[in-house]
Amino acid sequence: MPPLSPENLTPLRRAPCALDRKSCPSSQPHVRYREPRRAFGPEIAAVVAELTDDKALPKAERKALQIASAPKTSARAALVKLGDKASNVRAIGRSQPVHWDAARSRAYVDWAEAVADALPWPLAEARAELARVVAQTRRRLG
Repeated sequence: MPPLSPENLTPLRRAPCALDRKSCPSSQPHVRYREPRRAFGPEIAAVVAELTDDKALPKAERKALQIASAPKTSARAALVKLGDKASNVRAIGRSQPVHWDAARSRAYVDWAEAVADALPWPLAEARAELARVVAQTRRRLG
């Protein structure tokens, strides 16, 4: 794969739309790939397929698999994953989910950081943004 640069990341500009959970409602791999491929093309579909959790598995197992599989994540998927984790952690810091206590929120932040730490790609800017958001959210949560 070529090094990450603005020129070869252009397809990722469409990734947030493709990653919308409604785009991939099925836990069946052929459906997870086919629908985004039709709408967004094969490059985005490959990233979506790589990042889509198997909803047939229990939540705890899905979360553990994200950490375990992170070292094998492609650079494009890692960039999307870092952005997704930063967005989720930022949302928790701004408005903690009503049904979550501070301990659960802190546990999510720790888990998101563990997933990011396991990714193999440098992606310095995305990692720096996640680190900034994590620190800010931890301060807000106490």
